[in-house]
Amino acid sequence: MVDKEQMTKRGRANTHRKKTGIATDEDIALIKARIGTLRPVVQTNESATKDAIRHFADGIGDPNPLWRDESYASNTRYGCLIAPPTFLNAILPAQWHEGFTTLRAFVAGCEWEWHRPIKVNDKFTVTNIFDDLTIKRDTPVGRRLFLQSGRMSYLNQYGEITGVCRWTNIQSEFSGEKHGVVSDKLKGQARHVYTQKELDAIEQAYTEEEIRGSNPRYWEDVAVGEEIRPVVKGPTNYADMVAFFLGIGGIWKAHSLSVVRSNLEKCWRDPQTNAWMPRGAVHFFDEVARSGGVPAAYDLGIQRLCWLGHMMTNWMGDDGFLKKLGVQFRAVNFLGNTTWCRGKISRKYVENGDYLVESEIWSDNQKGETIDTGHATIALPSRSSVV
Repeated sequence: MVDKEQMTKRGRANTHRKKTGIATDEDIALIKARIGTLRPVVQTNESATKDAIRHFADGIGDPNPLWRDESYASNTRYGCLIAPPTFLNAILPAQWHEGFTTLRAFVAGCEWEWHRPIKVNDKFTVTNIFDDLTIKRDTPVGRRLFLQSGRMSYLNQYGEITGVCRWTNIQSEFSGEKHGVVSDKLKGQARHVYTQKELDAIEQAYTEEEIRGSNPRYWEDVAVGEEIRPVVKGPTNYADMVAFFLGIGGIWKAHSLSVVRSNLEKCWRDPQTNAWMPRGAVHFFDEVARSGGVPAAYDLGIQRLCWLGHMMTNWMGDDGFLKKLGVQFRAVNFLGNTTWCRGKISRKYVENGDYLVESEIWSDNQKGETIDTGHATIALPSRSSVV
């Protein structure tokens, strides 16, 4: 049973810390002591079941039959349904934050590497090692930025490493700012009002989305400088966000199981109702986002990584294999925005018998602003190996 008096005291103490947004020397020492240690993990899923794969694909808006249609998938080289590589975010999302629960937190980047496909009913365990903490000073504002990094390893039921994610996040103080005041950098951001021409372009991109599928894309046919067909996501709305959270297995619990009954440091008090709600609600409610100095609710960095992964699996076809995907998240992407995932082939080569293609990838919003940059490496079939 939760001690209500203890919760009240903790809530009063945390209210002050949330307003100041300062990391204490004690906070920093505690987190530094964790460097090099295995961190506790609570997986959102354990298995790549048929339903879990479909829910994840639904959550990122990916219609590829390789993740959905058992009859189709049984006739591929896998012989069964497989999951998108980024499905491992539905086992344990790559958005780790080590401590500093009262500061602003953003995923800065993820570097993924996959070693084998994710087949239906594969079962996973995850280890997470906290590698480093770097403290930087953002002099114009007078706040400190805490850069954290670590690596997650995803092992299947045979003890084989399926994927590894090297994650980086940033948590920042509110020093020199009043609680809930939007930073100068983000002032003026508001919901975009679309013209019919913009909406028509988005609809056209959805209609023209191309899944390479069973038509092999051979390494020999790829040219450096070739553009990858864009994939569009948006305008992102609340239903899209709910679908994504369902797709990754959810990270919150409700009512009597809610975080508000166990850890008020991860919560925010609604000034209208005086009730607590999880600070993760920044992805749904403008008011919660503004409490952290951001003008409106925004999506998740890992969400956009999964969208870029969708673009690459569309392009490579059933016989390709996504080996690496790295993304740096450069800007906040607000609900109501549209994200255009884009890419261009930058290199092709042969290594250890694999025919590899590298591409530069990035995301632009509806204003043409680049919000993510990254890279991908794909192994493709070669005509020379076709019997």
